[in-house]
Amino acid sequence: MGRPTNIIFDQLAKSGYQIEDLSSAFPNSSVSEIQQRLVDTGLGLLRTVERFGYLGMQPCDSQYMNIDRFGNRYVPNLRDQTSRGFYCESASRILVHVYGGSTTLGAHVGDNETIPYFLLKNFQARGYEDVVVVNCGGNNHTSLHCVLHFLDDCLKGQIPDLAVFLNGWNDAMHADGGGDGIVDFLNSCLVASQSESQEFKSVFEIRSSVQSVNRDNYRNRKILSGDYYQYLRFFKVRYKSAIGLAHEISQIFGSEVKFFLEPSAFVSCRKDQDLLPKIRELNSATPMVAKIYSELSSIGVNKFLGNKKFGPKKVVSLISCGQDSKKFPLFVDDCHFSPQFNNYLSREIEFSIRLKDIKTRTRRQKFSERSNNPAEEISNYPLW
Repeated sequence: MGRPTNIIFDQLAKSGYQIEDLSSAFPNSSVSEIQQRLVDTGLGLLRTVERFGYLGMQPCDSQYMNIDRFGNRYVPNLRDQTSRGFYCESASRILVHVYGGSTTLGAHVGDNETIPYFLLKNFQARGYEDVVVVNCGGNNHTSLHCVLHFLDDCLKGQIPDLAVFLNGWNDAMHADGGGDGIVDFLNSCLVASQSESQEFKSVFEIRSSVQSVNRDNYRNRKILSGDYYQYLRFFKVRYKSAIGLAHEISQIFGSEVKFFLEPSAFVSCRKDQDLLPKIRELNSATPMVAKIYSELSSIGVNKFLGNKKFGPKKVVSLISCGQDSKKFPLFVDDCHFSPQFNNYLSREIEFSIRLKDIKTRTRRQKFSERSNNPAEEISNYPLW
C-alpha cells in the first residue's frame, strides 16, 4: 500500500487516535479498507487552477476515489459519466450539479458513500430514472468558489437544470477574508459585487472589474487574529455575494439554484455522535468557526443574511438535522461526514427539492458558439 501521506493520518497521530477508532463510521469495512479509503481520497488534494481562479480537481483513478477528466468525482450508477452524453442538445434528462467543498466531494469516503451518490439513489428510488447527479465538489471550496465553478460549467455548455450548493464550513474557516491561495482574486470579486448602488452587478461586469490576478499567489491563510464581529461580517458578505451571483447566473443560463447550509460538529451533533473530537483542537480556525456557527444556529441563517423567509434566495439550514438522527457517528474528523451521515443529509436535501417542478433544458447549446450577450460569451472570460 505504501506509506500513507494524507493529512488525516497526521491528525490521527497528533490527537492520539488510531485508524481503528474510525471503525464505527465504517462498520462493514476492515481497518485496512478504511486506511485505503484515507489514502485514496488524499488524491483529492491534487488540484489545478481553473478559469476564474478557483482550485479544480485533477483527474485520478484509484479503488475508492475516482475523478474524471472534467474534474468531477465519479458517481456510481450514473450512465454516460465518461462520455458526458447527458450534455448533448437532445438530452431530456434532468441534470443536477452538486457544488460544495470537501464534504460534498467526499473526503475520507468512497465513491459510493458521498452525498451526490446517495442523492442520485434517492431520486431513482422515487422513480426518477432519468435524473443525472454530478459531483462538482472541491476541496476547500467556499460558496464563492462554487458559484465560479457553476459559471464555468455553464460557459462550457455543461448547464445543469438544478444547481445545488452545500456550503458553510469553509466560508466560516476563511471568514478572515482568505480563500485557500486565491485570496486577492476572491476578495476582488467580493468588492466588485458590493460596489456602486446596485446590490449585485452583472456577472460579466464583476469579472471585468477584477484586475491584476496573480496566479502564483497560492499562499495559505494566515493564523487567525482579529475582531470576531469582523469575521461575521466577512462571512455574511462572501456568502450573500455568492447567492446573489448564483441567481444572476441562473437568470442568464436558465438553471435553478438551491442553497443549503451544511452542518458543523460544533452545533450539529450530540457528544455520543462525535467520533474524534480532539482532532478539532489541531485546527487554528476552530474557535472562529465555532462562534460563527453558534451565531447562525442562534438567530438562523436567513435572518443573519437578511434573506426573506420564503424568498428565492432562501438558504435551507441543515445545522440541526444531525441531532435528530440515529445514534451513529456524524463526523470522521473535524468537519467531514461519515457515510451514514452523508446518506442522512442526502435525504434532507432531497426532501427540499421538488424535482417534478424543475424545468428541463431541451437545448444545451455551447455558449462559446453563439450569443450576442457579452455575459454569455466565453471569450470574455479568458484563462490566465
